[in-house]
Amino acid sequence: MKYRSVGIVLALACAGIGLLALPGRTSLKSSQHAGPAKTVEDRAIQKFEQGRHIFRFDTFGDEGFWGDSLKLHQAIEGSKF
Repeated sequence: MKYRSVGIVLALACAGIGLLALPGRTSLKSSQHAGPAKTVEDRAIQKFEQGRHIFRFDTFGDEGFWGDSLKLHQAIEGSKF
């Protein structure tokens, strides 16, 4: 299940990169509306923004693995020395 979520996020990120290359598109925020999406492009942009939010804020439930099991925070602190 975790790998499926990561795959979805990566697919959305790739789609978003493709949207950035569209001519005449300077900002993704400029096309967002308060109402429902009207065009395929608007829906794609909404999905991209949704994926960006998930990628940035969702922990996918694995913080216990990285912190408790692998003690990644200690490894990062130790790398400074």
